[in-house]
Amino acid sequence: MKVLVIDVGNTRVHLGRYDGRRVISVRSLPARMFRLPGSFCRGRWDAVLLASVNPVAERDVAREVNARLGLRPMRLGRDISLPIKARYWAGIDRLANAVGAKMRLKRKGIRRPCVVIDLGTAITFDVLSARGEFLGGAIAPGMESAARALAGNCGLLPHVGVRRPGRTIGHNTVENIRSGIYWGTVGLIREQLGRIAGELGCRPYVIGTGGSAGLLKREGLADEIVPALTLEGIAHCCPIR
Repeated sequence: MKVLVIDVGNTRVHLGRYDGRRVISVRSLPARMFRLPGSFCRGRWDAVLLASVNPVAERDVAREVNARLGLRPMRLGRDISLPIKARYWAGIDRLANAVGAKMRLKRKGIRRPCVVIDLGTAITFDVLSARGEFLGGAIAPGMESAARALAGNCGLLPHVGVRRPGRTIGHNTVENIRSGIYWGTVGLIREQLGRIAGELGCRPYVIGTGGSAGLLKREGLADEIVPALTLEGIAHCCPIR
């Protein structure tokens, strides 16, 4: 089996090859002016599965895939149903994360609630019951989004690349912004996890994913990091077996 799985996000497009067991050859490319890498244009593909939260980029990606591979992508939630019960509807990327987490926990034999934290343009918290039902969650600005918002709305503040600061008490404007956004994000995640655990009545298993998921690992906020979780979730929806 050779299935191309694509996750069209707000700023980036993630893609990989699903061989019937796992997702391999994962790439991450800018959503703007998307072009399919040459390595993905060789040989015959059985199908293309796509999940998108970016309608404009989705059209460009679908057009590029059709032109280069001669295949029309099958879209999650439209052409393909998701194998998960959802008490509340959410973005298709979040539901794909939930599917990926559900299948991963099933393989590991873990039977407890789970929270998927996806750190990207936005920070999303996706909560699953012990039976794998999607319960809802929360959405907050991602670190890069927060940095852009400060620079765009405060005339004297520069845009700052966010990374773990060397000290909490910054000695200049850049250090102040970096400390505020980084440790503010850590605090936000800890508070959300604590409140989610309180509503669930137990500590959930936490899976981290997304471009900034390294923060979760560094600060001990996740039980495991799964960089390609969204693609894994898309792959599990594949109608071809």
